[in-house]
Amino acid sequence: MPEQQPGALVVVCYSPAGDALRVVARDAEHADFLLRMNPKRSNYEQ
Repeated sequence: MPEQQPGALVVVCYSPAGDALRVVARDAEHADFLLRMNPKRSNYEQ
């Protein structure tokens, strides 16, 4: 896995299984998009 750059914008997204994933966004707009598309949900199907 590549090294994270200093000052990188990192957001926590969630997989369909509910696992938290740290994702590096290109910019603030991309970070907002990632958070909207991959929110933490309380009712994951098992």
